[in-house]
Formats: sequence, C-alpha cells, structure tokens
Amino acid sequence: MDRFVFYSPTLFAFGDGEEQNTAALVKRFGGSRVLLVYGGGSVKRNGAYDDVTAALREAGNEVIELSGVTPNPRLDKVLEGVKLVKEHGVSLILAVGGGSVIDCAKFISLGSGLGEDEDLWDDYVETGKPAPENLVPLGVVLTTAATGSEMGDAAVLTNWARNRKLGYTSFPLTPKFS
Repeated sequence: MDRFVFYSPTLFAFGDGEEQNTAALVKRFGGSRVLLVYGGGSVKRNGAYDDVTAALREAGNEVIELSGVTPNPRLDKVLEGVKLVKEHGVSLILAVGGGSVIDCAKFISLGSGLGEDEDLWDDYVETGKPAPENLVPLGVVLTTAATGSEMGDAAVLTNWARNRKLGYTSFPLTPKFS
C-alpha cells in the first residue's frame, strides 16, 4: 500500500454492529438529551432505529425524535428540529440515515446556535456567513453510502417558499463522530 496521511476532525467507528456503540460516542461528545433525526421507514426496516434507540435509552439518554426527513431536506423540517432542540435542551443531534438526513441535522445544528434576531435562511444560507461556534454537536449513524456528508462541513437545503435549493459550508457543521 502507498503511504499516506489522513486527518479528519470526525471520529470514525467502522464495522458490523458498530451502531450498538452509539451511546458511548454520544456520551463522549456530551450528549444526554439526544435529538434523533431520521427519514422514512428504511431505518426501521434495516434495524438501525431499534439498535440505536435501544443503546441510547439503555445508557440513560433522553431521546427526542424528528422523523420524516425527505430527500432534498426542507427548511420547514429544519425549523421544526431547531424548535425541538431549544424546547427540550438537546445536548447532541444524532442523524441516522443517509445524506439528506445528515444535511437536515447539520442545519438543525446551525439553527441551534442562532439568536432570536437571526434567520437561518436569510442570514446564513443565502449569504454564506460562517456558522457560530456554539452549536449543538452532531453525530451520525450512516445507513447508506452517502456523499461524504458524514465527514464534511457541507450541506444542501431546499426552501420551497422561495423555490430555491442552496448549498452551505461552514466548519462547525462537521460531525463529531460517524
């Protein structure tokens, strides 16, 4: 094998059954109240939902759920997630799924650090303004080959009210673990 050096600020845990160790990673990165973000039925059909929620609850975590994330994540779902984070004092956001679920969770994380007078879309997505540093951290349980969203700081978001889909990138959106 050729020599190489690899650095990523995301901690990676690989292997069959690794999702059962999610609670240890959640604890390592400060979680206790977890917003579990996922899409439709695939995470329930493939067993990831059961494995992750069982591990989290067994470790004493409070789990708040946001389901129904669609491909091309939408601003309204992100704002629903931001509201849950603030209402429940969420300490870690956990995306269980593929690229769209991860992107939605990244924007929820971004929204978690904004003040009442700031608008996620107008002040950040439209302008590309860097994310604040005080975001609720994000972890990922990847269930499909994705676009690298599980290890990077980029995400896309759709605003149906304005008929726009935009990309956004800012280092604080990088997942803590995957």
